[in-house]
Order: sequence, then C-alpha cells, then structure tokens
Amino acid sequence: MKKKLFLLVIFLILANQVIANELIETSNEPIQDTILPDGDAKFYLTITNNQDFEDTFRIEKPSVYWEWLMEADSVTIPKKSSETIEISFKHFEGQEPGDYGLSMNVVSTTNESILNDELFELKVVSYNQALSTELISSENINPNKESLFRINIRNNYDLSINNLSLVFLSDYFEKEEFFDIRPYETLELELPIEFEGTVSEGDTPVFLKIYDRDLVIDREESINIGYFTDVKGVGSPEGGFLYTKESVIRTNNGNTISHENYMKKLSFIQKLFTSTNPVPDEITNENGNYILMWSFDLEPDQTKTIEIKTNYRDFIFLFSLAILLIIWLYYFLRRDLFLEKKVVSMKKGDDGIYSMNVVLTLKNKTLKNIKNIKIMDRLGGRVEKVYHFGTFEPKIFKSDSGKSTKLVWNLSNLNKREEIILKYTMKYKPNIIRSVPSAIVKYLRHGRAVYVKSNRAEIFS
Repeated sequence: MKKKLFLLVIFLILANQVIANELIETSNEPIQDTILPDGDAKFYLTITNNQDFEDTFRIEKPSVYWEWLMEADSVTIPKKSSETIEISFKHFEGQEPGDYGLSMNVVSTTNESILNDELFELKVVSYNQALSTELISSENINPNKESLFRINIRNNYDLSINNLSLVFLSDYFEKEEFFDIRPYETLELELPIEFEGTVSEGDTPVFLKIYDRDLVIDREESINIGYFTDVKGVGSPEGGFLYTKESVIRTNNGNTISHENYMKKLSFIQKLFTSTNPVPDEITNENGNYILMWSFDLEPDQTKTIEIKTNYRDFIFLFSLAILLIIWLYYFLRRDLFLEKKVVSMKKGDDGIYSMNVVLTLKNKTLKNIKNIKIMDRLGGRVEKVYHFGTFEPKIFKSDSGKSTKLVWNLSNLNKREEIILKYTMKYKPNIIRSVPSAIVKYLRHGRAVYVKSNRAEIFS
C-alpha cells in the first residue's frame, strides 16, 4: 500500500511538471553566435504564454561569469501570445575560446512552478583561429630597389572584423596598412617595400603583427635576400608653367643582367595630360590613382631612360579659345529686344468689309536703356483703313498701287526691362489678306544695325 502511494505521489509531481512546462514555451534564434573574445553574442529569445490569463515572466541570469544585457529583466505577455526580446552575452576575461552552452531560466511570477529552461549555444574563437595569413614574395629579393609583397588574410568565420591594422616589419623596413574584413573574405594586401641600411643576403625573418587596439596576432615569416647587380638610377625633373617633365635614368654598372621595374603614380587628371616615352608595360588602377609600371632588362653597362611629360598648356589654351568663341558668338548673335505679333480679333462688318485688331509687344531684355528704335509692320493686300493706334501712333506709308501699306513707329528710348504695347485696327476687303507678315524692329548696338523679326501669324478667310 505504501509503495502504491509513493508511486502515486511521484506520478502527480511529474504530471504537474509536464503541465507546467506546457503552459510556457521558449525558443531562441541566433543573431551572432560566433564571436571574438571581445565581441558580443546576440540572440532573439521568444517566450510563449499558453495560459488563459496574462502573466509576467522573470528571466534569470544564466551565469555569473558572463556579462549579459537584455531589454528587460521581466516580460508581461497576454494570454495565448508570444513576445520576442534581444539578449546579448559578452565573453568574460580570461576564459579560453571554445564552444559554450548558456542555460537561462524563464519563470512565471504568478506560479514559480511554471518555468522553462532555454539553452543558448555559442562559439568563442581567438584572432589566431579567425584570421589566417599568407605571405607571398619573390625569391632572391633585391634590397636595392622597391619590392612588392603580397599578404593574403582570410577570415575563417562568419564574422565582420573592422578597424584592424597590419604591421609588416623586419630589421630593414616597417610598413603599416589598415583594413576591414568581411565574413569568409580573403583579402589581398599589396605592400611596396623599400629596404633601408646595409642588408645581408640569405634568409631574413619578417614579422606580421595585427592590432585591434591591442596586439592580437604576432606571426614570424621568412624572406630570401639574394645577390644583385649594382644598378644606379637618377632622375632629372624639369618644370614650368603648367608643364612638368621627368627623366628617369637607370644604368647597370654590374656584370650581369638586371631585371628592373619602375613605378609612377598619377592621379586621374594627371594621367589625362601625361605622355611617356616609352609607353608603360602595365597600367593599373589603385584607389582612384593610376600606377604606371615599366619592366625591362639591363645588360651590363646598359642605360635605360624613361621620359614622363605632363602638359596642361594645350588644354588650357584650347579651353580659353573656346570660351572666347562662345562669348564672341553670344555678343554678335544675341538679340536685346523681343518682338511678338498677335491678331487678337477679326470680324466682318455689315458692309462686307473685314476688320482685324493687331497687337505688337516690344520688350527690352537687357539691363540698359536702348535708344532710337524703329518698328515697321507691313500690311499685305488692299487695306481700306488703319486706325485705333492707342498711345503710340505710327507713320503710315502706302504704295502707289495701294496694294501695300507700311506702319512705322519711332521710339526715342526704351528703358531696361521695359515692355510696351503697339496696336492698330485695319479694315480690308475679304479674301485679300491670307497671312500677317512679320513685323521688324531695328536698333543700333555699338554703331551696328541689328534687326529682330517677330513671329508670323496665318489668317484664314
């Protein structure tokens, strides 16, 4: 009997625990679950309240050794609903990199038997694990000239690592390069190096040091310094107004063939106006600049000359000439006055004679007064009468045959930006006038007569 009672108690406890666990559900989704020792792991934590009433759930800290941050220590969730919050974990100082599982309890504040345990799995990697490096250099490096080293850096994880600096150094040189690297990216850094001091031949140790504020990677490599010919190089720069010339002379004073490289960096603008003799063997674009490279062999006692000329004079001359031409064309082709002609109305009288009202608009487009202006409007066909001139009355001229009539207005002055209206009414016999000819304005500009025509309007009988 006692045994049965004990089993019943155990069964009730387990059943109550199962029911309690079903009343709350938790899950997590990683935002960043692989981190460096100084990085932050981030997760989304989703809590589902399956109860029939609103409840508040307390989130208990997973470990005293980890720094952690979340939006709130407790979350109030309506019945049959879910809430998602963001949680961050920071690796504690002194702990070795590796795989970690952090367990976090989510507990109901209404009934502490309603709880769930959520496990967060994350990986902490060292910089030495995260970044692989490979040094690429030629054999038998010539310390007497600039050498190009390539360093490949690979990011082995799904991490974005920014604001790093690489220091490449030895007893004879030191070079620093700043870089960022994306997840799983392989970055190639090209470092031109000039050796200083007396360089011994043979294998020479070099060091690759990577800093993220502090030194995080320190690796030793080896390069081979060889025997080389004695090549002397001189440069003779010349300069003048908008013109530069550089002559690079290399002479092999040794007793064997020397394989030479010469590089010249030019900006985009400089390259447009630069000519070389001979032409470079290779041109590459690097960060908006152009690198011109010549590669050649020098026999013993042989001399090689490279000429680089940058000449802005021809461009400036042609550009100035074009500006002067534009100014000249504008000066001689511009029109200071604007003349527009409009037929505002036309009707037939009781006597069968048509009348037409015409308006001329004259405007001074300049900021100066224009004097002695003459406007002429020619009326085609047999015009019976011209009248209603408004403020300005023209002189009327008729041909002997009567088939042509001219109206002439003489204006002594038209102020800057001023606009005047000239108008008249004419009577004519039907089917005689089919179009209105253009009016013409004449004025003097620096003693030269300038004519401006108005538009031409068609009249349909």
